[in-house]
Amino acid sequence: MINVDITISGMNQAEGMLNNLKAAVEDMSMEMSDLGDYFMNFFSGDVYDSEGAVFNHPWQALSPAYEIQKAKKWGGGQILVASGEMKQSYSLQTSPNQMTISNSKFYAGYHQSGTSKMPRRVLMDFDQPRIDHITNTILNGIIGKLGI
Repeated sequence: MINVDITISGMNQAEGMLNNLKAAVEDMSMEMSDLGDYFMNFFSGDVYDSEGAVFNHPWQALSPAYEIQKAKKWGGGQILVASGEMKQSYSLQTSPNQMTISNSKFYAGYHQSGTSKMPRRVLMDFDQPRIDHITNTILNGIIGKLGI
């Protein structure tokens, strides 16, 4: 007959570390706020400034007829900026574990998806550099909270 004795040590320490990890991920308010600020500036700034090229999806030029109409009414300017309302209509909501950015102009969705009469011009996307930014922000927040 074989006798096996098992001794487990450090359970209190392991439990404490797991509780610290749980507490670190339960409230990511600061990280959500930081991400929200980043994406608000990115979507209303870099995306318009690059006319979609930041996503490797440059916006299609305006039709010649609309370009003339826009120049007469609004003085020309960036492809998706006439009055500037859509560019300025992003809003941010955060909670301890969520960030939501939206654009209140109904026509933003038409530009984002495109229509039978309008080409798709991407306003919001989460490409690899943005995903990496999200990952790093959250990971650094957890590491900071755990004091690692």
